[in-house]
Amino acid sequence: MKKIIYTILYSFLINAMANSQSGWIIQNPLVNSTGLNSLKFITESTGWAVGNEGAIVKTTDSGEAWYNQISGTTNHLNSVFFTSENLGHVVGEEGTYKRTIDGGENWISQSIGTTSELNSIFFINENIGWIVGRYGSIYKTTNGGINWISKSSGVSNWLTSIYFIDQTNGFIVGFGGTILKSTDSGETWSVTPNGYFESLLSVHFANQNFGWAVGSAGRILKTTNGGTSWNSQFANTNYNLSAVFFVDQNIGWVVGGSDVIRKTTDGGLTWTPQYSSSEIGIATIDFMDQNTGWIAGTNGKICKTTNGGTDWVTKLSNLTNGTLNSVFFVDYLTGFCVGDGGIILKTTDGGTHWSILASWTTNDFNSIYFVNHHIGWVVGQYGFIAKTTDGGNNWLSQTVDTFYTLNDVKFINENIGWAVGFYYGGAIGIILKTINGGNDWSAQTIPSQTGLTSVDFVDENNGWIAGWHGRIQKTTNGGLDWVTTQLGTYNYLFSICFIDQNNGWITGQGGVIFHTSDGGTNWSWQSSGTSSQLSSIFFIDENFGWAVGGPTGNNIILNTTDGGLNWTGQSVGSNYLKSVFFVGQNTGWVVGAGGLIMKTSDGTFVEDDETELPNKYSLSQNYPNPFNPATMIAYEIPQTGYVTLKVYDILGREVATLVNEEKPSGSYEVQFDSHSGNVRNLTSGIYFYQINAGEYSETKKMILMK
Repeated sequence: MKKIIYTILYSFLINAMANSQSGWIIQNPLVNSTGLNSLKFITESTGWAVGNEGAIVKTTDSGEAWYNQISGTTNHLNSVFFTSENLGHVVGEEGTYKRTIDGGENWISQSIGTTSELNSIFFINENIGWIVGRYGSIYKTTNGGINWISKSSGVSNWLTSIYFIDQTNGFIVGFGGTILKSTDSGETWSVTPNGYFESLLSVHFANQNFGWAVGSAGRILKTTNGGTSWNSQFANTNYNLSAVFFVDQNIGWVVGGSDVIRKTTDGGLTWTPQYSSSEIGIATIDFMDQNTGWIAGTNGKICKTTNGGTDWVTKLSNLTNGTLNSVFFVDYLTGFCVGDGGIILKTTDGGTHWSILASWTTNDFNSIYFVNHHIGWVVGQYGFIAKTTDGGNNWLSQTVDTFYTLNDVKFINENIGWAVGFYYGGAIGIILKTINGGNDWSAQTIPSQTGLTSVDFVDENNGWIAGWHGRIQKTTNGGLDWVTTQLGTYNYLFSICFIDQNNGWITGQGGVIFHTSDGGTNWSWQSSGTSSQLSSIFFIDENFGWAVGGPTGNNIILNTTDGGLNWTGQSVGSNYLKSVFFVGQNTGWVVGAGGLIMKTSDGTFVEDDETELPNKYSLSQNYPNPFNPATMIAYEIPQTGYVTLKVYDILGREVATLVNEEKPSGSYEVQFDSHSGNVRNLTSGIYFYQINAGEYSETKKMILMK
C-alpha cells in the first residue's frame, strides 16, 4: 500500500496566484473575510493591499481588478509600502518582514531580529526606511531592507504608524497618545507631549508643518508647526479612526469604525460624512490626488472613488463568505455553485470570473445538477426544488409535498430525475422522483427508514442512495423497489458516485471509502489514510477519482489514479470542503465553507516525504453542533501519550468514554452517537466533552437537539 502523503498548502492556499499553472488555485475568496489592513498605490494604475492570513492582492488597472500574490505566510500583514513598481515591503505579526524586487511576484522573507508584532513601514526612498511595532520597537534600514538596525524609542507603548516628511524629519504615533518626533533620520526620537491619552493609530503630513494623527474614540489631532504642538479636532464620530490621508494642507480624509468616512476641505475645521455603502469597518485609505482614492477593510473589500469621495464603488469583494455545498460543471468553461442562504454562482470561463445569479430565497441550497447548458435543478431546505431552462438566469420553484431537507438531486435526462433527503428531527428519509422534468414529484417507498444524503443513477433503472448508519439503498427498476445494504460501518455516508452499472464508490464519516465492482452487491473497504469526514467523492473513470472533506482543522483533498487502491492526500487549511467535480483527469473544482472555490488545471499534488505532525495540543469544536443524533470531535496531540476523551451531561455525570488509551502523535477524530451503545435515548440539552492528555486538559460544550 502506497504511503499516504500530506502536504500543508501554504497560507490556506489563499495566496495562490490567479495566473498560477499548477496545483490548486483560489477563485474565491480572493481575500480572507477578516479583512485588509493597508493599501499602497505607487502610480494611479498599480497598487497593493495586504491583510489577514498573509493576504496580498495587486492591481495594475487602477483598482478595477485585483489578483492574489503568494506571500508565503499565514501571519496577518499590517502594512505595505512600495518605492517603485518593483521594490516593495510588507510587515506583520510575529516579526514578519518580507520584501520583493519584482512587484510582488516573489516575496523574500527576512528576520529583522524580533518576533513581536510589526505594525507600520515607511520608506523615503529605495534605500532608507523604518518599521515600528510592539513595545516601542523601531527598526531602520539604509540598504533597501537587506539589513535592519534597532533604534531606541524611549517608550514601551505599542507604536502603530510612522511617517517621514523628508529624509530627516519623521513622526511615530502609538498607544496612550504617544507621538514621537525625529529630526535626524530616525537615529533618535523624542516624545512630543499633546495632552491626550487615546490610542493613536495613524499619522500623515501634508507638508513640513501641517500634519494629523487619528485614533480611538474619534480622536483627531492636528499640528501646524511641524509637530511642536498638537490641537484636537472633531469629525462628529466616536468610532475608532484607523487611518488619515491628506493631499494638501486643506483636503483630507479620516476613516474607520463602521463605514466611517469623513472629508475636510478646510484643514479639518469642518468634516463632511461620506459613505461607501460597503458595510465594512475601514482600516486604510490612499489617494493619488484630490479625486482618485481607495479604501479597504473588513470583509476583504476595496472601494474606489474618482470624485473625491462623493461616490465610492466596490472594486474587490468576495462573492460570498457562506458555505458552498455543491459544484457542477457542464463543460470546461460553464459551471455552477450553490450554497447556504440561497446563493447560486455561475461561471462561463472556467471560474476565472464568477457571477451571483438572482436569488429568491434564503433557504440553504445543498445540490445542483444540469443535463445540458440550459436545463438544471437545485434542491435544498424545506423540500425546496427549483428549475432553470435558460442556464440559470431564471428559476422556477417546483411544487413538492414535503418539508424535509433535500440533500442531493440527479437527472439522467431532461425528464427523469430523483431527489433525496431527510427530516432533521429524526432518521426519516425521503426519495422523490419525477418523469416530467420536475413538474410533478412523487415519493418512493424506502424499505428501512434512515436519513438519505446522496443519490446517483447511471440509467433510468439502476440507482443507489447513500445514507446514515452505513446504509445504502439500491434499485434496478427506477425506484419502484429499493433494497437496503448494510456496509461494515455504522458511520454516516455522505456521497456516492458510480461511473457505470458496476463500479461505484462511497464516502462518509471517519474517512471511510468503500468500492463496489458488481453494482453494489458487495462492497470493499479502501484505506483513505485520514479520519476526516469525507463529504464528496467524484470519479471520471475506473481509475481517476477525488474525495474531499473536513471538518475544520483537518480538511483534505484525496486523489487516486488506480481506482482507490491508493489515495494521496493534501491537507488544505481551515475551510471545510463540501463538494468536488472534475471534467477530465486534470481540470476540477472544489467548494466549501467560507465561500471557498478552488480550481486545478493539472490535477497535481505537491508531495512531501513525511506526514505533517501537530506541534501543539488542541481540541476542536464538535461538528455539527447542534447535532442529532451524532457528531464528530477532532483533537490533536504533539507527542505520544495516554489520552482520555469523555462526555458529560450538564450535571457533570459521565455519559460516554470515547477515547481511553495511549495514542501516538497525530490528528484524530472520533464520533459521538447519542443513539448507539450505552448512550441510547439521551435527552436534548447541553453536554460537555473533555480531553486529558499529559498535562493538557480542555473542555468544550455541545448541544443535542432532537
